[in-house]
Amino acid sequence: MKTIYVAGPMRGLPQFNFPLFDAVSAALRERGYTVISPAEQSAPAIRAKSLASATGIFTDDMAKDESVGTILGRDTRIVIDDITDIALLPGWEKSTGARLEVCVGLLHGKGFYWVHYAGTSDSLVVESFPRDIVLEKFRGAVK
Repeated sequence: MKTIYVAGPMRGLPQFNFPLFDAVSAALRERGYTVISPAEQSAPAIRAKSLASATGIFTDDMAKDESVGTILGRDTRIVIDDITDIALLPGWEKSTGARLEVCVGLLHGKGFYWVHYAGTSDSLVVESFPRDIVLEKFRGAVK
């Protein structure tokens, strides 16, 4: 059984992009996948503050509950230990956290999927994303 981790941009987007992470996670689960989403991993206080954020800027107040380093460390451990594949959301290559997750996934032999909506919110497209293409995009993103 595949366990898929959802990776994509969060910081700098309204509500830290949690609504998209939640919708994609639900849609993948409906297709029978086991899903781990970073939007679901944070402490309840961080999740509430994230969903209330219009800017997606990580504040000192949020860091009192969980630091960015703690969050990235937790998510990196999940990618190494708990998943088989990574589902990449649009804009992943612009996200520091998602690029870290992709790097770790490449180093640990994870599979990749490209996940996006084709038109309407109920038309989720999940396509296999070859590792060589992921690596090429990763290299281009960190130049």
